[in-house]
Amino acid sequence: MEENLPPGFRFHPTDEELITYYLSNKVSDFEFTTKAVADVDLNKCEPWDLPAKASMGEKEWYFFSLRDRKYPTGLRTNRATEAGYWKTTGKDKEILRGNVLVGMKKTLVFYRGRAPKGHKTNWVMHEYRLENKPAFKPTKEEWVICRVFEKSSTVKKCEQQTTRAVSPEIMLNDQFGGDDELSNFTTNNELQQQQQQQHYNNMNMNMIMSNLQSLPNINSLLLTALQLRASAHNNNNHVNYSFMHMPPLEHYFDTSTSRPVSESLPPPPMDDQTFNVESNNIW
Repeated sequence: MEENLPPGFRFHPTDEELITYYLSNKVSDFEFTTKAVADVDLNKCEPWDLPAKASMGEKEWYFFSLRDRKYPTGLRTNRATEAGYWKTTGKDKEILRGNVLVGMKKTLVFYRGRAPKGHKTNWVMHEYRLENKPAFKPTKEEWVICRVFEKSSTVKKCEQQTTRAVSPEIMLNDQFGGDDELSNFTTNNELQQQQQQQHYNNMNMNMIMSNLQSLPNINSLLLTALQLRASAHNNNNHVNYSFMHMPPLEHYFDTSTSRPVSESLPPPPMDDQTFNVESNNIW
């Protein structure tokens, strides 16, 4: 059938289109057919045989199928085939058209063998059903439209092995979209590190300056030391006259001239030691 389609045609309908157009027309008219969706009994076909029965499709295939009730009076669906069974996974998803609920989407995975010891495969099916009740009385079999595809486990294994083998530089390059983005990321990272280092240096400098401000000024220490040394030197040369023996007052005067004897006496000798202010040995 694909040969009658125009070149480049691909069938990729949305969930809403599958329900509101294809499934609605099939439910209202059992004779409705379309080139894109084939009629298949999914309970009699294994998933790996379905691509050959499909009307079209390369990686996913679409089918109309009747839901076979497991029991005539029950609601459970018979999903078993000869090789295995379809198992529901997750919750049903609501399909809306605007704000109106038009259908439900169920996801199923195929298991080989019999429940509950079946082995999971990579075959997945999306089953769509109408939510609104049709005007006519439905039978125990209801039409659904299904999308079937196989997940590739080989691609995932190759991706995992490639991820383990690549270097961190390649991973960063892939993550940031190319050499330019990686270069910008590296430059921004280096700039951020430099800014952080400058911030730490400023903090350390502020701490040092605050400590220096709390210490006494060096000049004031030197001045205090000089003053203490000069005071000690003066104390050594100072004579405490308060404890000396005082002779009679006439001893200090010349009775013939009536002038103090101290004026006739030679001046006391001066200490030859001079105070070297520029001396470095102040202690």
